[in-house]
Amino acid sequence: MKTIHLLLAGCALAPVIAQPAEAATAHRRHAAGPTSAELAARLDALAASNAALQARVDALTTALADTKAAAAKADEDADRAARGLSLAQSKIDTMPAVAAAAAKAAQPKTDHLYYKGLSLTLGGYVDMTGIYRSRNQVSDDTSTFSKLPFANNPLHNQDETRISGRGSRVSLKAEGDVSKTIHLTGYGEVDFLGAAQTANNNETSSYNPRLRQGWLNVDFADAGISVLAGDGWSLATLNTSGIKPLGEAIPNVLEYSYMPGFVYARQGEVRVTKRFAGGLTVAGAVENPATLVGGTAPTKSIAGDALTLTTGAAGVTAFNSANTYTLHSAPDVIVKAAYDTKLAERNVHVEAFGLYRQFEDEVTRNGATSLASISKQTTEGGAVGVGVFANVVPKLLDLQASFTSGAGLGRYAASTLSDVTYRADGSLKPLKETAWMVGLTLRPTPQWELYAYDGAEALDASNGVDGAGKAFGYGSPLFNNAQCFTIAPVAGGACTANLKSVSQASLGVWRKLYVGNYGRFQYGLAYSYTKDRTFGGIGGAPTVDENIIMTSIRYYPF
Repeated sequence: MKTIHLLLAGCALAPVIAQPAEAATAHRRHAAGPTSAELAARLDALAASNAALQARVDALTTALADTKAAAAKADEDADRAARGLSLAQSKIDTMPAVAAAAAKAAQPKTDHLYYKGLSLTLGGYVDMTGIYRSRNQVSDDTSTFSKLPFANNPLHNQDETRISGRGSRVSLKAEGDVSKTIHLTGYGEVDFLGAAQTANNNETSSYNPRLRQGWLNVDFADAGISVLAGDGWSLATLNTSGIKPLGEAIPNVLEYSYMPGFVYARQGEVRVTKRFAGGLTVAGAVENPATLVGGTAPTKSIAGDALTLTTGAAGVTAFNSANTYTLHSAPDVIVKAAYDTKLAERNVHVEAFGLYRQFEDEVTRNGATSLASISKQTTEGGAVGVGVFANVVPKLLDLQASFTSGAGLGRYAASTLSDVTYRADGSLKPLKETAWMVGLTLRPTPQWELYAYDGAEALDASNGVDGAGKAFGYGSPLFNNAQCFTIAPVAGGACTANLKSVSQASLGVWRKLYVGNYGRFQYGLAYSYTKDRTFGGIGGAPTVDENIIMTSIRYYPF
């Protein structure tokens, strides 16, 4: 075997030996493998390559981690963006409502309508009044304080309950500016408390529908002068400040006849008002006349002439033919001065007025004889009044009070006592009357209003005995009152009973249940006690009293 190996080795070496020496040397080096230096270099290169590769792997790992983090952040940002988009979309969806609300809030607050340059204001309310009277007056929302039934009247023992919406009213005010200094105001107001058969204009218009007010006011601001013409509150009515329409101090009672002692009228008038610096205002007015005649007429003059007296005639054009309207040839005239000031931050309004009136009738002497004659008799009368309206406690307690006295005041006070009676010659004699009223209104909260009023009206007597020996005039002690005290027949009895005074105390409360964009809704409750007293006559001086309870539900839509 060794021989074979040696032979083989020899065969292999033979060609090598035949090559040149350099090649043989190189071949020997190759056949022997890389040197240690080369191996070391190769290892270093491999190590460097591995390090570089590791660095790339680390870089890729880091990049991958960064990519994952970025992807996670991108997902989070995408979720946040989606939520933000959803919120933005919801805000966009609500923007029209928000914009509408903002626009509405930015609009000027007004309760007016506008038409051809005029500012129109609607007013009034829907009312349902409940009434209980301890004496039956057979009356609707308006009581008649001076006609309570005496004991001889079956109504004296009958109470009365009614529910009525006829006090509801509607109004319209139109305002316009002719120039910067000339302002026009027109106002109309109606309710439904008129009755055609008894309609008259003694104190207020009672025609259907009942015209409460209907006037035009022209205000010349630079001159401080205003002119009013139409139907409205009389200048004799107390004001809360200045002298201006729609500024009257009306008792805030439920009763549509207000209360005894309150001096007022609503009637046709022409009024001129002048404002001065310092709070002084003066005014004068001519107003529609009417007369309430009371008492018993004489039948013969002292000279023995037979007398026939005519104080009025049945209505004709636009008047009720079933009613008698008194005779007049001159209007009532009223002048007033008012002063407004502040006392310890309290608004105080004081005023005084004078009233001038004429009364006339027609006297026929010895009618249907050759001595017959007719004459017109004219008598003058008048009254003076003072009043005050003050904020005793600002925004909490108000006071109003008035006192009026004179001859012929009758129809200007709420009880509508007689203006005049008769003289011996048949002419009219104004009756002296005194009227007063005081009231307090308390507003402890914006929802509650409580009030208390007291007032009275009283007449003086004026009477005599005529040429036939019969009592005439008003309040005569010779008048027969014997039948006033009982329903049972009294021999020779009668019930003349001229009123001497009417008084009333009233308490009430208003409660506002809702005040807002849809108007105002409130209810009220009131109690009053009224007493009528008469002049003494044959049989005595009868009296009568009455308790009235009233409730009211009102809705003011405007």
